[in-house]
Amino acid sequence: MFIDTHSHLYLGKLANAIPEAIQHLEEADFSHSIQIGTNIEASRICIELAKQYPLLRATIGIHPCEAQDIAIEKIPEAIAELEKMILSEDKKYIVGIGEIGFDEYHLSQDESEAEIQKIRQKHWFEAQAELALKHTLPVVIHTRNCPEKTLEALKNS
Repeated sequence: MFIDTHSHLYLGKLANAIPEAIQHLEEADFSHSIQIGTNIEASRICIELAKQYPLLRATIGIHPCEAQDIAIEKIPEAIAELEKMILSEDKKYIVGIGEIGFDEYHLSQDESEAEIQKIRQKHWFEAQAELALKHTLPVVIHTRNCPEKTLEALKNS
């Protein structure tokens, strides 16, 4: 028996073939497939898929490549929306917060904009890690081109 710990069935070509993908997972002896949220809308989709297909579970969160382009001032509103999802859903559907973390590969080519994006990623990570701690949920970490930064942030969370 297997568990797919990270997939995005709702993206790309798979979005049009979810029943077939589920059948394939069942035939391959998967007990669960965790659909990873990357923004508020994707998180909602992951929850709805988990409600529709018993094999699926969801994580909710803002991916660092999304977070880097959202103002820090928007964090409280987004965290409140994520927390609303946690509180309003059956605990079996939402199994973690994520995909959160740091990505220094997809930064702006403009140095000053890239620095702003790094700061945003840090603030969004901290807020989501705090939400995970508050609700005793694991986090799904995304890190690219900055493993030391990710480890340091995890130590401080």
